[in-house]
Amino acid sequence: YRTIDFEQGIYLNSYLASTLGRHVFDLTFSGNTNLNNGNIDANGNYHYLAVYSGLSITGERDFEKFSIKPRVSIDGAYSKTKDATVTAKQLSTQQIGTLKVAPYKGARADLEIVFSNEKSDNHVNNNIDSNIYEFAPRYSCSSSVGVESGDCGYGGYSRIAINNSDNGQIELLLDYEDINGIKRSLVNVGYRYPILKDIGSIESSYDMSSDGDKNAAISLNLKFWEL
Repeated sequence: YRTIDFEQGIYLNSYLASTLGRHVFDLTFSGNTNLNNGNIDANGNYHYLAVYSGLSITGERDFEKFSIKPRVSIDGAYSKTKDATVTAKQLSTQQIGTLKVAPYKGARADLEIVFSNEKSDNHVNNNIDSNIYEFAPRYSCSSSVGVESGDCGYGGYSRIAINNSDNGQIELLLDYEDINGIKRSLVNVGYRYPILKDIGSIESSYDMSSDGDKNAAISLNLKFWEL
């Protein structure tokens, strides 16, 4: 594992791992009861070598009027397996053969870049008003192990948060994605009100998805200590 610091708030992370293993199996299959020919016992083993690797870009870079938070990751896996040796036995008959095992491979790539613009105003009474605007396009593509075709799609979200130390914070989030032609969208509205000099808060949220699901929640949060 390795991390490279670009000294601008952005980090490049990478990893490489491998495993070498041996699988042993012992299976029993029911024979034809009408012929009374007994069960079929099959046992054998095979060896494999698997390699895993990945890269990711994380961190946050501040500019004069906005900041960016890249969330990029690429992961892959590949496994090469020797042909499995199989011994099958039924009553007094025994056969030895091999089974060809195809290589296994899988990969996934995710890309999301959060563009954020936060504006703050200090008032005379030291209350702070801040407005946060975020926009985050994303793209993802994955191919599961043993599956030839993959799932790819795009989407993103837009978020607005207005915060005031007297009146609390209200937030609106819109999210949309299209994965292989399947479209999903979500609308979320949240509100947070600080209590007991910000020792606790009352939080409520409501979200509605394009699938017709609707959820509402309210919670009371208290901080007894802070590390």
